[in-house]
Amino acid sequence: MTHIVTRKCNKCGLCPAVCPVDCIVKGNNPVYDIYYIDGETCIDCGACVAECPISAILTKDEAIKLGLEVDVIDNIEFFASGPGYGDK
Repeated sequence: MTHIVTRKCNKCGLCPAVCPVDCIVKGNNPVYDIYYIDGETCIDCGACVAECPISAILTKDEAIKLGLEVDVIDNIEFFASGPGYGDK
């Protein structure tokens, strides 16, 4: 159950520092301008969830239950057809 960063993200930068597999990437353009979690690499350890001061990181299921499907899609597209690790 991969985690995603929602649009609530304030871009503080705390989450990538605690990720043991370096799967959190900051987008650097107007389309992708928050942090994103690579679902293929994420090990669901939850370190980023605990570190986020504003609770912007949720599981995909939690995000969908809250009506944040667009955030789930954006996260997937960032790595599938967007800049992905190229911005790292």
